[in-house]
Amino acid sequence: MSSFLDGYESVNDSVIRFRAAHPYGRITPSFDESTIPNGYLVVMTTVEVLVGPDEYQLVATDYAYGNVAFMKDNMKRWVCEDTITSSIGRAVKLFMPSPVGRASLEDMAKVEAAAPEKDYWVTPFTGQGETPVETKPVAEVIAMVREKLSPSHPAQPPVCRHGNMVFKKGKSKTTGNDYQGYTCSSNDRADQCTAVWL
Repeated sequence: MSSFLDGYESVNDSVIRFRAAHPYGRITPSFDESTIPNGYLVVMTTVEVLVGPDEYQLVATDYAYGNVAFMKDNMKRWVCEDTITSSIGRAVKLFMPSPVGRASLEDMAKVEAAAPEKDYWVTPFTGQGETPVETKPVAEVIAMVREKLSPSHPAQPPVCRHGNMVFKKGKSKTTGNDYQGYTCSSNDRADQCTAVWL
């Protein structure tokens, strides 16, 4: 049984064909990370071939646009990988077209499988028929997460003439009271500095 996908070449097959013809060729994708918090990215891929000792010639440049709002639910987390792969396929096929054209098998399979579905990236979650939950822009959420994950450094312990003091916490055997504080690090009790109790 024939399918409209017959003859389309996968990106991997395009890269293998390119490597067979140009084993020292370069395929270089790049993108601006500053657009990712906004939910999209544009990937530029350049293709270069070796034309002399340490001399490369640019033979193709192409772009791919990826937007998380337009992706199927099971692919939204792979927006970067999918867009980079698409850009690579487009650039290689611009230089070395396949018999059917520049579209890749992966891209054409998306066309065949396209079906309307609920886009959870742009639809507020309402739970079980309850009132909508407050939504925030992706950039604002990323900034909030970045702030929470920023490394925070604990306060430095007090220092005595023997160096950093040692934190101790426990319960007194004689009084039963909790204690915590910093004590001198010297092993000689007669030479220990006064503890700093909290």
